[in-house]
Amino acid sequence: MGQAFESLSGFVLQSADYLRAGEIGQGNELLGRILGEFSEMTSFLVGVERSNILSGAEGRRWQEELETECSQMSELLKTALEAQQNNDWIYLADMLEYEIAQKLRSWKGMMEGVYGASQGEAAP
Repeated sequence: MGQAFESLSGFVLQSADYLRAGEIGQGNELLGRILGEFSEMTSFLVGVERSNILSGAEGRRWQEELETECSQMSELLKTALEAQQNNDWIYLADMLEYEIAQKLRSWKGMMEGVYGASQGEAAP
């Protein structure tokens, strides 16, 4: 699981580099692939949230974390799409590098915690 987040984070940073270098086509193409991956992850998280695999106090804590993280990522992606529509490539590159890549790191930790909670393990 950690490797997938590392790879996706690398793609986010590569897209930011393309956009900063004026290689808008390549940056947007990679961004489209990234958004597809985010969509799949969000669908997975919504499925986890709706399932009964998270129970007890620890499970409720992770449920709240899932809701918060999904909401925050949704807002980031909305802002990123607005920057893309406005052709504000530097702002979009900054968002990718400094905000979305950071959010991916927190998602990695959250997913590991959710997995542990679903297996009945204590949180780190």
